[in-house]
Amino acid sequence: MFTGEFGKSPGYYRHNVLPYREKLQLFDLSLTLTRQSLVYPLKEDLDRNVSEKGVEEIMEFLSDVKYVTLPEMTVLSATLFGSEPEEKVINLMHDFAKEKDILPLREFGFDVPVESDNPNEEYRGYQLWLSIGNEDAEKVQNLSPVNYHNTSIEIKRIPSYRYASLTITDPFQEAFVRIPAGWKALVSWLENNDLKEKDDCQPFDGYCLEEVREKNGLITMDIFIPVGKL
Repeated sequence: MFTGEFGKSPGYYRHNVLPYREKLQLFDLSLTLTRQSLVYPLKEDLDRNVSEKGVEEIMEFLSDVKYVTLPEMTVLSATLFGSEPEEKVINLMHDFAKEKDILPLREFGFDVPVESDNPNEEYRGYQLWLSIGNEDAEKVQNLSPVNYHNTSIEIKRIPSYRYASLTITDPFQEAFVRIPAGWKALVSWLENNDLKEKDDCQPFDGYCLEEVREKNGLITMDIFIPVGKL
């Protein structure tokens, strides 16, 4: 979703514009959007949707920006490719966890860039992480990587990162408007605040993440862009 709708892969931000700063920086975390900041450089269909709905309506389902720290974690990781890889890899990983009696603590996903011979073909990659505790990690430690239904599932250790984040309310209602608008809004905020002094930028190996949550029947998606490795 990030790559297909925003126009740049998460790798662009891993290797080009993520800063490390030792000096204290204070920013206004309120989200201020304009139509231009939401549209450029998104696809023309999002441009049309923004025109129809207006920025004010879009802002109703986007929270202000916040900074969060995700601790170091052990994850089960798998990647699938296709026209709708998100649903397929989520179902596969849930089935695997159920078979192994593993209770995931959290669940994160992100786009994996792919190159297709047919530029008109809807072909994407998506990687899913299931964060697990130490006891569950021991159940599959000797199996990693394991071939499960012709898909490789690995155990990875993810370092702790500090992220800029915002929440998208009811993200799957008009998903191709709300989710890319959320990513664009967060990137736009960072470009005008945390990433503004580009001379300080140093690359590090982080990932732009999505986390879907459900509470009392309300679905939200938290999106994360790493701004520092701890």
